[in-house]
Amino acid sequence: FPVTILTLAEYKTRKGISSPNMDAILTPLIGSVNALITTYCGQDFSEQTVTDYLTVDPDGVLLLETLPVVSITSIEYGSSFGTYDSVYPATGYYLDKKTGILELLDPTVVVLPSHRRAFKVVYTCGYATVPEDIKLSAVELTTHYKDREFKKTIQSSSGESVEFESGKLIPAQVKMVLDNYRRL
Repeated sequence: FPVTILTLAEYKTRKGISSPNMDAILTPLIGSVNALITTYCGQDFSEQTVTDYLTVDPDGVLLLETLPVVSITSIEYGSSFGTYDSVYPATGYYLDKKTGILELLDPTVVVLPSHRRAFKVVYTCGYATVPEDIKLSAVELTTHYKDREFKKTIQSSSGESVEFESGKLIPAQVKMVLDNYRRL
């Protein structure tokens, strides 16, 4: 299950709201904002254990699929997919946790199997807690929708009111933060 980015209690604390008068409106709105951020970013911001089956490139590099990487649990390899009978040494690699680039430092330590998905990498990735800038973005987005800032009302020439969306479903400052976490 996706992690909850923002709760009603957190929103109310950050906005200095003590009254329960808006709870019935805010609760589903916050749920929608949590879902929007999770969907937009392509991740749920929880810490999890993942297993990737990867093909090593000629330079001894593996690209882990889920970021950011917290730690490597194990790296195994084998002579065929599904058969992982050898363990790559724990001190024999360099890991860039932000990019997920796992470089096997001395590919001559073992004869690197060249078949597809010869490596099985088990690792922990994600976030132990939701990043603060994501929480702040959820607060801003909730306020944006609560105040209906994306809706504009104009008067037609006949005097009728016409409501339309301005196209700013995600404000620029929120989008800029979310784009930093977006997985395409």
